[in-house]
Amino acid sequence: MFSLKVGNESKLLGLTLPCWSLHDTEIFYKDICWALQSASFDKNDIKAVVSGNPIPEEVIVNKNGEINNIKIIDLYSRGATLVLHGAERFSPLLKKSLSDSFSKNTESYHANIYLTPTNALGVGYHFDDHDVIIFQISGSKLWYYKDKNSSELKFHTQCGHWYFMGSNIEHTTETINQFSMHLTIGLSSKKEVNLIARPVKKKNAFTIIESLNSINSELDKINFESKDINRSIDNYIRELSLVDESSYLFDFIKSSTPEDILKLINSDDFPLPSRLNFLKLLVKAQIVSINQG
Repeated sequence: MFSLKVGNESKLLGLTLPCWSLHDTEIFYKDICWALQSASFDKNDIKAVVSGNPIPEEVIVNKNGEINNIKIIDLYSRGATLVLHGAERFSPLLKKSLSDSFSKNTESYHANIYLTPTNALGVGYHFDDHDVIIFQISGSKLWYYKDKNSSELKFHTQCGHWYFMGSNIEHTTETINQFSMHLTIGLSSKKEVNLIARPVKKKNAFTIIESLNSINSELDKINFESKDINRSIDNYIRELSLVDESSYLFDFIKSSTPEDILKLINSDDFPLPSRLNFLKLLVKAQIVSINQG
């Protein structure tokens, strides 16, 4: 059932892995995307990593001690990997499935989600003192690891497949042409974290994270979500603590109509990367969303 096994497999004796369908993985993906936008997090729940370096908690934590979700989404859109601890708390289907498969095993386990945008580094080179089972929920990821001779080897994780990484093996990751959301299940972890179930508010529209993950060069699947562009950008500025900063781009958006914005997004006078970055800002400010398909 594993697509690849690296290292010692002793912890896997007698262990039966869940058989998840494509529909199941889509539910996991959507549940986690909703959580990243709507759940109430504290510093034990989530961390952001850029080029292998954790973002200081004071950057993403509000005065009340909770994580600022908008700042998390902003960091993700600029290349940060998001690590969500206790992933099963945010997906009822995932929680039941993991409990059915792993609670009967003699080894303890914990589950984390890693979400990395396109063309970005994940967590830097490190090793775990426990065995790790990996499931690629969406997208794909390139993994590098070192053998006993310190030679660097690599493999790709693909959506819907299981992988195994033994303890004490140095490894790191990156994405190339796709974003990645993968689940890790740590076996016999010595790390104990008090994780509390967090409520998640759900709506009918696509989440910001889903929209960011579906942005591509087509630029023809845009929906305007905001009826008051000026107010939306002001809310975004306030949430990111940019109130005292002047920005020509913010001023342009506040004075624009949907027609003005669409014209700029589709203008060949601007490089495609610049237009995509502009579109990301509009998505984060909840002015537009992107159709998936």
